[in-house]
Amino acid sequence: MMKERYKNGHDVSGANNPRAKTWRIVYDDGKEIVVGGLQRWAIDNGYSTSGIKNIAYGKWKKYRDLVTVQEVT
Repeated sequence: MMKERYKNGHDVSGANNPRAKTWRIVYDDGKEIVVGGLQRWAIDNGYSTSGIKNIAYGKWKKYRDLVTVQEVT
């Protein structure tokens, strides 16, 4: 049943997922972006999802060139 759903174009992964949170990401050079679906963004851009989450939840102050990852409400 799920294969039929995906075949018909009803993909709910990443930013297409209605339950996906929106995140604001700040780089060390001051550049800011807003993304939906943090895990898919991290994979697509070569970041570790655990590294991204460690910044988001306050365990780390910096990860590579990222300094802030905050959930947008």
